[in-house]
Amino acid sequence: MPINNKKKVSIRDIAEYCHVSPSTVSRVMNGNSHISKETQKRVMDIATAWGYVPNASAKNLRMRTSRLVGVFVNTLDYGISSIIMSRLHDCLAEKDFACIICNIGANAEKEEHYYQMMLSMNACAIFLIVNRCDSTIDVKSDIPLIYVYRYPLQTPASPSVCRVETDNYGAGYQAGCELQRLGCRQIAEVRLISSDNQFPLGRHLGLLQSLYDHNVTYAESLSIVSDQNDYEMILEKINRKLDELPAADGYFCSSDHLALVLMEALELHHYRIPEDVKVIGCNDMLLSLHIGKPISSIRHRIEEICRAAIAVMERLISGEELAEEEYRQVFETDFIPRATT
Repeated sequence: MPINNKKKVSIRDIAEYCHVSPSTVSRVMNGNSHISKETQKRVMDIATAWGYVPNASAKNLRMRTSRLVGVFVNTLDYGISSIIMSRLHDCLAEKDFACIICNIGANAEKEEHYYQMMLSMNACAIFLIVNRCDSTIDVKSDIPLIYVYRYPLQTPASPSVCRVETDNYGAGYQAGCELQRLGCRQIAEVRLISSDNQFPLGRHLGLLQSLYDHNVTYAESLSIVSDQNDYEMILEKINRKLDELPAADGYFCSSDHLALVLMEALELHHYRIPEDVKVIGCNDMLLSLHIGKPISSIRHRIEEICRAAIAVMERLISGEELAEEEYRQVFETDFIPRATT
């Protein structure tokens, strides 16, 4: 990138040229000693050569101690995102951080609006509990961004973005192994597919690998796949399938809500659960406990995920440089047996 004296040089210009994050450049400019000597020299040499002049008022604003964080979500419904949001809020409160919940939907313009609002309020970090968004902030953020629980597929890789995730692949593998242990040999799925998020695919691939490892055939013809999260439509698809073919003896559903829909259809077709058909859900929602037949499910370690995400945030806002492998943490899942297996 050539020096352009007509253009005011920004931290982002320097970061792009040096192949580091804007927050790293900012920490170098503020004299942070945790940055490697090599990186400090490279950044300072370019800043000097290009005549970079820090914005004193912006620097003073950022240097003030802030205990405010943003939490960006796609939805405020009662699904897994709301559980994570609630737990994250409580864990932040324990450490005297305040948070503002921002419902960005799947709208990049809303994301940008709330991001600018967080900067104007001197927020120290942003957590993202999102399925998808054509993000405009990942590659430019001046404050730490931490994805919690899931990571949208289309999000560009960036050294300024951290991921604290659940092991979706492991969840599918775990469910498949459990169904086989219980004697199932015709194992199928009820699952969603998404071009935006890795978690449905990860769970599916984990299930397939568990079947392959134990020489069990995947009952593809008995599986139900939908690209729409519409339970009435999915129920209709399952009923049509059961009208034509016998049920599998074991099903892994990519959410507890889908497991409920499957159970409704199975009972309508006079299958006994778990005697004839065993069912495992995913996400371990509270509804699993408050129905006639509590659902066996895969539990995500939400508490650990939230605390780990906050620990990463605290290290970043203190100016600490993370090792490359620390930018992504993946937490194992747990199988919770109940009445459907």
